[in-house]
Amino acid sequence: MDEGLLVLVADHPEYAYEVALEECASSAEMLDWIMQVANKTWADDEVVAGLVRALNEVLRPQGTLCANGLSTTLSKEDIGRIVRRQP
Repeated sequence: MDEGLLVLVADHPEYAYEVALEECASSAEMLDWIMQVANKTWADDEVVAGLVRALNEVLRPQGTLCANGLSTTLSKEDIGRIVRRQP
């Protein structure tokens, strides 16, 4: 992940696909990115699982985007603080 650009890279030996974390401001937007990657012909189960785990580790969505099944929207500033682990 490049914290300066706030992107994750869905990495494959032949392809690299950048996921813009600032465009994961809601659970629906994050899911859209996961589905975009999942629909790539090169995105095998390992790539998709890796992306889901990376998003979980970086954005902590269960606490920040969809706690108790309720959707929350984050600002770009919120995402930056979460990524950088700032209070």
